[in-house]
Amino acid sequence: MKRLYYFLLDKEYFGFKKHFLDSAVSNLYLYHKMRWLFLFIAIGASAEDYFLYEFYKKNFFEINTFVTLRRRRIITELLNRKGHREWVEDKKVFENKFQDLLHRAVWDIDNGNYKDFERFVRSCKKVIAKPVNGYEGRGIYVLRGQDDLRKVYEKLRNGYVVEEYLEQEGILHELNPGTCNTIRVNVLHLEGQDIIPAAYLRMGRDDNGVDNFRHGGIAALVDVETGIISTYGRDMKGHKYLVHPCSGKPFVGLQIPNWGGVIGTVHEAAKRLESVPFSSWDIAVVGEEVAVIEGNTYGNMGGQQCLDQIGKWEIYKNFTKNIIIKRMKIWGKRKY
Repeated sequence: MKRLYYFLLDKEYFGFKKHFLDSAVSNLYLYHKMRWLFLFIAIGASAEDYFLYEFYKKNFFEINTFVTLRRRRIITELLNRKGHREWVEDKKVFENKFQDLLHRAVWDIDNGNYKDFERFVRSCKKVIAKPVNGYEGRGIYVLRGQDDLRKVYEKLRNGYVVEEYLEQEGILHELNPGTCNTIRVNVLHLEGQDIIPAAYLRMGRDDNGVDNFRHGGIAALVDVETGIISTYGRDMKGHKYLVHPCSGKPFVGLQIPNWGGVIGTVHEAAKRLESVPFSSWDIAVVGEEVAVIEGNTYGNMGGQQCLDQIGKWEIYKNFTKNIIIKRMKIWGKRKY
């Protein structure tokens, strides 16, 4: 019953009024709410889907090409449920399994004391502390040597990992110097063959420490073949930007440095997570190095579809069918 509730009536589907007030739509509230309710019943569109993917501008045939919240949850469940998702969702396990791809110092807060913590922070100059099972940039602390470390240390002892904060250089740093600006790359992995449906650059604003799209960040789509930004920037509220509002740097045409290294690192990470066909990876380019910041197996679709307003349902539907067919063939060969 709990799982059925998750797919059909979970609170993440709702909040229409809040999304309406945050959107560019200024009238016809009841009309849009009734239209959304139809889409919620028909294809599992959440209130956020309705505004993020601008369903209020589209007809049903266009809308039906998108991966809605319910569709995303169903395919994620079908593809990833029995895989080793904890290898990336638990940040301590992740740091162990992908240690050589991190390219940064990591400190285990459970195997040290305050003096060790203070020494680590001061040696790195700047660190980032994340909840072990956190997501979407929630609960993150960015710390420097001059901060009140004793006070923060007591909070971090309950389920946090502490990492060196990566300082970028060049154009990725110049876009917004106050954050480490990362690339989210989505991968569908089957028998050594990878499909990358989308990649996008995520940028923070000012000095808020995180580049997360859901916490005030800006994203722009990256052409997977070339590593060149192909769209304007956009935030979660639908505001569009030709240039970064803090630095004035333009988006379209910007070349992501070491793009070949980014794609190669993503392929390697997905290969190690063989039992999870659908994964997403946050990648930072730091000088000549390409660092994996973290992985994700819950299939966030927001940036993949809202930046170019092109639905990706056919890609994911066909891939899921291929996975199911492959598994059925394996089951058919079993001897009982």
